[in-house]
Amino acid sequence: MEDLIIGMLIAGIAQLFLTLTNVMIATVILVKDLFPEKKDVIDANSLAFNMGAMNLINPFLGGIPLCHGSGGLAAQYAFGARTGGSMIFEGIIEIILGLFFSQTLFVLFTKFPKAILGAMLLYTAFLLGKISFKKFNIKAFPIILVSAILYVSWLQKVTTFFTFLF
Repeated sequence: MEDLIIGMLIAGIAQLFLTLTNVMIATVILVKDLFPEKKDVIDANSLAFNMGAMNLINPFLGGIPLCHGSGGLAAQYAFGARTGGSMIFEGIIEIILGLFFSQTLFVLFTKFPKAILGAMLLYTAFLLGKISFKKFNIKAFPIILVSAILYVSWLQKVTTFFTFLF
């Protein structure tokens, strides 16, 4: 019970802000930028509802918590995914690989060169950066900077406090 309380206070509060910004704001904006013809299809409420339903069902099927995030969307888009069908195809392949080739995948993933993964993540980060700076407003930069500094310092103090407390 103690670990649950510490986890909820430290990780849960931080996850709340991450979810609000990455899932509900950044992902909706990214969908509207990448797919302007579908801008009215996706909104923050539908993403939040879908993510909540997914995380209520997943643990009972042995799954881990999941979220929709702008990084995953940007990576999928950067490497060629343009429709929902690509996600279904990827999911089917992952299920087949997991069911029939899990040991081989485990060995492969432990031996996978981290430099290649790093290059893929860097490419995705550049795509996100390119999109975010497309509509950059210098007047908003001080607000962004102050918010980031306050959040990081607040999170560090909360983490230190609860670590000391327990």
